[in-house]
Amino acid sequence: MVSMKEFLGKFFLVFSILYLFFHAVDLFFGLLLPLRQFVAVSSFMLLAMLSLPVSLSGLTITLGGSSFTIITSCTGVVSFSIFAGLLYATPMKKEKRKLTYITAFFPLAILWNVFRVTATLSLGGELIEVLHNTFWMLSVLLVLGIYLLILKLDGTTIKKRTRK
Repeated sequence: MVSMKEFLGKFFLVFSILYLFFHAVDLFFGLLLPLRQFVAVSSFMLLAMLSLPVSLSGLTITLGGSSFTIITSCTGVVSFSIFAGLLYATPMKKEKRKLTYITAFFPLAILWNVFRVTATLSLGGELIEVLHNTFWMLSVLLVLGIYLLILKLDGTTIKKRTRK
């Protein structure tokens, strides 16, 4: 059993390292540009398939009066960083599977963000900022749901520590 202090310490350490790493390599070296382009082009194509009047210029998708520029945080790396931090900080019965779960989550986080951008723009209009924030909160719920499902499949239980 791990203390809450230890869990939070490990979580924030891994989350912070990954978050800063992804943003730094994109900012200084542009290494996530292909990932940002994938999200932009995929979202654009889905919106076009819905017969919506959409345009794409570089990383900026425009639909009606709303424009969205795909930045590092729109790619899924934040959700991935949260998930990796949660899983790393949790003692599990099958510790060796953590890397498999974390690796498998990465493409899911990317695909979810393509959906998130597409849904935000297609439903947006006047409510685009509200929907953007709502879909971000849903991203966190998705991460937590998958995390809890993995714990259940692993047979790991989270117990409240009792004071002595």
